[in-house]
Amino acid sequence: MDTTAPKIIPPKDITFEATSLDNNTVPLGTPTVTDLEQVTVTNNAPKVFGIGLTTVTWIAVDTAGNSANATQTVDVRDTTAPKLIIPNDITIEATSVNDNVLSVGKANATDAVGIESISNNSPSAFPIGATAITWTAKDAAGNISNATRTVDVEQVTISNNSPSAFPIGATAITWTAKDAAGNISNATQTVDVVDTTAPIIVAPRNIIVNATSPTDNQVEIGNATAKDAVGVASITNDAPQVFPFGQTIVTWKATDTSGNAATATQKITVVDRTPPQLNIPADIVVNATAFEMSIQIGQATATGIVDTSPKITNNATVSFPLGKTIVEWNAIDKFGNSKSLAQSVTVLACGKPESSYNLVMGTEDDDILVGKGGISNLIISLGGNDIIRAGTSGDCIIAGNGDSVIFGGNGDDTIIAGNGNNIIKGGSGNDKITVGTGSDIIDGGDGHNTCTAGNVSHDTIVNCEVR
Repeated sequence: MDTTAPKIIPPKDITFEATSLDNNTVPLGTPTVTDLEQVTVTNNAPKVFGIGLTTVTWIAVDTAGNSANATQTVDVRDTTAPKLIIPNDITIEATSVNDNVLSVGKANATDAVGIESISNNSPSAFPIGATAITWTAKDAAGNISNATRTVDVEQVTISNNSPSAFPIGATAITWTAKDAAGNISNATQTVDVVDTTAPIIVAPRNIIVNATSPTDNQVEIGNATAKDAVGVASITNDAPQVFPFGQTIVTWKATDTSGNAATATQKITVVDRTPPQLNIPADIVVNATAFEMSIQIGQATATGIVDTSPKITNNATVSFPLGKTIVEWNAIDKFGNSKSLAQSVTVLACGKPESSYNLVMGTEDDDILVGKGGISNLIISLGGNDIIRAGTSGDCIIAGNGDSVIFGGNGDDTIIAGNGNNIIKGGSGNDKITVGTGSDIIDGGDGHNTCTAGNVSHDTIVNCEVR
């Protein structure tokens, strides 16, 4: 009967450089086992090892069931510093004495166990000169790698020969860069000042003037104003010397010293607002030969500045009564301008106004008309076959066209008969007798009489000293 346990010697303890934080494959080796019988060997080792110390137990069991065990230590360590890759040294030109801001770039690091952090001691801003930046990479096991790079901020002075103000045209500017070591670089820049902007021009206001001529109107059109950044060389216009009737567009042009030009327009309108010149016939004063008589009042003339033939009208009637009649003449041109003047037509009764007499008015029928004594009468026979007798103080008798019988009085009478066949007997005064175209019998009477026949071959006239 076998009661003796196997003898087992484990592999030697192992110290292993980690290749991972928790996934390290470690070769454990093989234990040494002795026994009289066949032995089965097992262990409790994990498939992979994490960083740190792990105790592996080995067990040997023979066929009789006797067993023995032994332990092996596996120590997984990370003693390898990270591999640190940092940016290159940097040289820049200064923009400030102490506050030059730049990006120093990013560092990379690799490690079997894993990178815990990457840092540097870069300031937020760099002064002029060289600054050493230390990069530090730390792995999960606390291993550290350092690397240093230099940031060199070089002071460069830049100047140019630019003038304070530039003329029109091309100006060459030389730029000079000088570093702290006295090294110099030059470059040339061209500043070309051009003027392509036209002036701003304001034309005078539009003008409306009254015509003084159809074609030759003088107009004060005013002056345009213009401004330009460089300078206005000239202001011109195409206005004629004189303006015709109607509308004329005047174009104003401003040109600057570079030849740029701008235009603006002004409207000149010549209108006719002047009334026509109207010339009317002279006032008329006539003696009546009838109660109403046709009178040639004459012709008016008119002219306008543009319309030389205005329309002329009047309100004259066909015949004029005794007294004063006002004839209104009017001239109007095609623009609506008008002019009115008044002409008076005065019809007197035997050389006197109607108001100087006592009026005795007949009708169109057969009348007997008798003048009053002691006053001058105006006896008017309109029509019919009338009998008319003058008064004693010198009357004015105006008979119609009927066959009338007329007797003069003791005064100086004026008798005007119509175109009928009249019988007229003058009185004792100095009478003036005028007849129409009928067959008349006229007896001048006792005074010094004047008789005017209308139809000599048909009239019979006696006792008239003047015929």
